[in-house]
Amino acid sequence: MRLRSEKNKHFVPLEAPTDSLVRFEIVGSLVNPEDELGWKEVVKVLRKEMLGMPPVFRDVMLLHDGKQMPMPDVAERLGLSVPAAKSRLSRARRELRLRMSRHCGRKGPGTLLEKAAYNRLAYARSS
Repeated sequence: MRLRSEKNKHFVPLEAPTDSLVRFEIVGSLVNPEDELGWKEVVKVLRKEMLGMPPVFRDVMLLHDGKQMPMPDVAERLGLSVPAAKSRLSRARRELRLRMSRHCGRKGPGTLLEKAAYNRLAYARSS
């Protein structure tokens, strides 16, 4: 279905003059204050929930996901085998997911990351 819909798309250079009565409006990609405040709140909640996690989970998650360390380095730093570190990371992510689910609305986790609708719109109108 996606391939079919993309087949019908036509790209028109904005610089090229056209005879059509279509006017293009380009929506700015700057972050609006509402979205920026929303992200700050999500980060604050995330930090609070991570601080509430047991250190054995928090440490492996901070090293692997936060500092982007490869799993063998994480395991070595924590004095674990690689399979044990992977298992601990999996349990840590599950624990964080459970903790963050308490802050979600009716729509689930997407509620926390939802942006203002007008920021995502790019449209064309006929005159």
